[in-house]
Amino acid sequence: MALDFELMSRGLPGPLAGSIGGSVSGVPTGLTLTGSTSQANGLQLVADYNVIATSGASTNSCVLPTAGGASELCVCVASGQTTVNIYPATGEKILDAGTLGAANAAVTLAASKNAYFQPAGTFWIMIRSA
Repeated sequence: MALDFELMSRGLPGPLAGSIGGSVSGVPTGLTLTGSTSQANGLQLVADYNVIATSGASTNSCVLPTAGGASELCVCVASGQTTVNIYPATGEKILDAGTLGAANAAVTLAASKNAYFQPAGTFWIMIRSA
């Protein structure tokens, strides 16, 4: 999917670009997961595009928004750090590589990898980068 700023750079007016493309307005590019080790205290992801700049220990975690209330694609990027745990919202699940995980179960994302999350009712569909 093209992003709104990419469409605007090609000459589309802002409102039209915003209605067609995804938005990265207010992208949190320096998220820190240090000290967040579970679903209960993991960093809550609130933007469409989240860049995890510091993950510290491999037990550090973040939490996706509620799938049922999400209407946009949520993207997480681990940038040159340790593996991170990504949890669904409380009571929800993540479908990873064709397998639907247990409720509240985390998936891991290795350093320098991307994962795209698409909401599907009460669970998330995860697509990993190579």
